[in-house]
Amino acid sequence: MSNIYILGNGGFAQEVFEQIILGHAVKETFGGFIILKNDEAILIGEEGSTKFDYPVSARFILATGNKQWRRNFISHFTNHYPTNQWHFPNVEAGYAHVSKMSTMGVGNLFMNFSLINANAEIGNFNMLYSYSSIHHDTILGDNNVFSPYAGIMGYCRVGNENFLGTGTHITPKCSIGNENTLSAGETLFEDMEDRQFFQHGLVLDKDS
Repeated sequence: MSNIYILGNGGFAQEVFEQIILGHAVKETFGGFIILKNDEAILIGEEGSTKFDYPVSARFILATGNKQWRRNFISHFTNHYPTNQWHFPNVEAGYAHVSKMSTMGVGNLFMNFSLINANAEIGNFNMLYSYSSIHHDTILGDNNVFSPYAGIMGYCRVGNENFLGTGTHITPKCSIGNENTLSAGETLFEDMEDRQFFQHGLVLDKDS
């Protein structure tokens, strides 16, 4: 049987280990945690740290909310493995709800009590923390991070590499571009372009 590895070794990676590995959400044997150091993959397991040897049948769960680390992991491991459902499975914790009427790419992670509703279209490598949600007919791109209780209502369009803080709410039919940050507790009623902050009720451009 193939091994499954967690990409990351921080606090959230430990939550993923508990909900996904100990919660028996996957059938594969757990192979350990992986970090990157100087673009070299290091495996952290029960016997300590060793260089990762890239087994052909390895499978991976991306388990960090840090934007740069996520980029590095995705770039590194998609250079070593095909970007497909085998190596980068979509993984659901036991109490997540992912609609059978939704569609998605690869490498997505859904923690307990997260929700994907009917006809949502989900890209690759998105991460939904507990109690976050995406509602009907919303289209989501790649590598977006949803903090706890972040929610997107119906008919929204969301690009790539956006970060939704805890308790953010996006109202129906909003459009959000790429690399935006929505601060905790905000409610968005208007569109966002690319590389913007939404904080204290104001949408601001990020520094270049």
